Amino acid sequence: MTAIFGALSLALGGCAHVPGAKIAADSASIVDVEEVSVTGPLIVAFLPPFSRNEANSSGAVEAEAHVNFALSETQQCLGERSVGVRLAHTRGLLVVQGGARTWLRIPDDWPHAVGAYLFDVGRSPCVVYAIAGPSSLQVTLPAAAGEYFSAPACTHEGAGRLCNEHDG
Repeated sequence: MTAIFGALSLALGGCAHVPGAKIAADSASIVDVEEVSVTGPLIVAFLPPFSRNEANSSGAVEAEAHVNFALSETQQCLGERSVGVRLAHTRGLLVVQGGARTWLRIPDDWPHAVGAYLFDVGRSPCVVYAIAGPSSLQVTLPAAAGEYFSAPACTHEGAGRLCNEHDG
């Protein structure tokens, strides 16, 4: 697996992600890749990696708090459903499902650099971006999860379709 990260990192001209690391030494020069293994329902929220200086001065910590609130509210409305949830500081996801590997690049532009992917075995992923800022995920992520995972307790009337499905 390390060879895959190394090769991908070299191809993209940067360093591979160190699992579990939340703060990059210099986010401007890092291509951060997070591996996601889809073996069941899963939500992966994402934020760009940030340096210690950015964490102290740019509102990155507040953005992360809003995304964590959105994940918590989504878990709460999903109730007893077994849906994995995680937060990744990354610029891309290497999705492993069965024998297939798919690269999902996370855009650098605001507001697309913050959001969440919803996955399930045998389905195209759904992506929800924080179009109105990270706090907007507190409304849109539970509603998208309700739509994607068929969880009526999460849906909001009049919300329309929130999932932007990818064909991988």
